[in-house]
Amino acid sequence: MMNRGTRVALLASLLLLAGCSVTSSVANNEALQSESNGMNGEDLVFEHQGIERTYKIYRPRNLPENAPMLFALHGLGGKSEQMYRIGFNELAEQHGFLAVYPQSLRKTVILNRQQAKMVGLDLDKLCQSNKPSDDWMKYVCVDGKAVSTAGNVRWNDTGTDNGEDDVSFLSELAVYLQDRYQLNPEKTFVSGMSNGAYMSYTLMCQAGDVFKGAAPVAGLSEYSILNNCDPQGQKPLLHIHGVDDGLVPITGKRSKGGKKSSSPSVEELVVYFAKLNNSAKKETIKATQNATLHKYLPEGDGFEVHYYRIENYGHEWPSSPNRNKAGEKDASGFFATKVIWDFFSRY
Repeated sequence: MMNRGTRVALLASLLLLAGCSVTSSVANNEALQSESNGMNGEDLVFEHQGIERTYKIYRPRNLPENAPMLFALHGLGGKSEQMYRIGFNELAEQHGFLAVYPQSLRKTVILNRQQAKMVGLDLDKLCQSNKPSDDWMKYVCVDGKAVSTAGNVRWNDTGTDNGEDDVSFLSELAVYLQDRYQLNPEKTFVSGMSNGAYMSYTLMCQAGDVFKGAAPVAGLSEYSILNNCDPQGQKPLLHIHGVDDGLVPITGKRSKGGKKSSSPSVEELVVYFAKLNNSAKKETIKATQNATLHKYLPEGDGFEVHYYRIENYGHEWPSSPNRNKAGEKDASGFFATKVIWDFFSRY
């Protein structure tokens, strides 16, 4: 049995150790706070499979412990800087979540005749001219196909582009940031524009243990992904799409003769995730003059699935501050960035 002197000495030692631990924890948090605020907007490096991948973050001044995290993925030929300016930083500051903007790698884009037609490119004219196309993609004709000479970046959403494993990269980056900033692993979400939307669906299907919900904008998925989808549980989904999107049609990509090609329609994707969530009950709401919100509500357990269908609207991020004056709505009548975070904040 310990005597009183021994117990006092032991208690003093424990208090000293606790004090050191608290002091160390406080110092570490303060250092992390200072470091992170200084890194906001900078290109940070994460080594993956021997390649230095880059990303940006926005960490609010008072990020709480166990906070959510949102990945925002750029589209084909885009940059993380574009998504960094999309409006999530202001919301992160207000609501206390970590915003992450990864950068994809540069890849060659090759379009067949049908794909060229879908992006408004006349392949016959291109091949006859022997000159690059006038658009920013700078396509040239090679063996009867349109090949971009702009060296575009894109997400490897199907796992077939040059062997770059973006599912692994984004998942490992998410887990690293969860640990580094003591985030809630059950509240890691992803959103993306166009090719970034395709990648969002792929993450839902192939990395559902990491990404717990998605908000794709103006993008679809591939049957090769959906037919082998393993979301590992029910997932909230918010999809936003313009009816007049000529680059990624809401009806899905189809070949000549009307046969289905590689991509399902928006309706097919939304219904798939609605069934996953036991969301059979559907409500239709006139959200704005041009936008209709289709809400699929779960019967019992499960999450809601929302689909904003926008008339007279093309391949755009609704009311993007990159294209409109701050606080100014476009023809969609709503701010996609705010709608997306409001949706995720419920979970």
